Amino acid sequence: DELKLRLEGIPFHRTGLIYPDGVFKPQHVVEPYDLLDGRHTFYRCIDPGWRACGCIWVAINAKGDKFTIYRDYIGEQRTISANCQAINSMGREVYAQTYMDPFACERTHEHSGERTIDIFNTHGTNATPAPKVDIIPGIDVVKELLGTRSGVDGEGFKFEVFCTCEQFLQERRNYRWKVVTERG
Repeated sequence: DELKLRLEGIPFHRTGLIYPDGVFKPQHVVEPYDLLDGRHTFYRCIDPGWRACGCIWVAINAKGDKFTIYRDYIGEQRTISANCQAINSMGREVYAQTYMDPFACERTHEHSGERTIDIFNTHGTNATPAPKVDIIPGIDVVKELLGTRSGVDGEGFKFEVFCTCEQFLQERRNYRWKVVTERG
């Protein structure tokens, strides 16, 4: 039972995968299509991380009822400057906003003492802290989007990921509930 919980994830138990295959379905992964049709608003979401910097690019349709992750980036063990250069060079869209993990924003660089978000913005990301949201409600919102259909005759999901976002899709498979031990 413990192995099944860890591999498949049972949300009620808060154990195993956060987004198991039963919630995140193959239908959520789609072939890329043109988003530059004037009917989408674009965002970037940066998580500077401890060991790797990640960024996803999200398009939201004009009705605000469909979220598409269309690009991803993971820069492991790179400098902030190199990560910013890579992120800024990807795509020509005009972004309504670039968000950064609000908890990571306030961390300070070990050598300069500058806040992480200030260093990123010095390199042109123009990020603002994402709203601070408790993790559990945030996960529940994503699960709701994963399970809800939109469109004519129930076609399509409200949340989709381009199949080219291999790093995001791999990370999703690694995203697990923290194991709490008796020692905490």
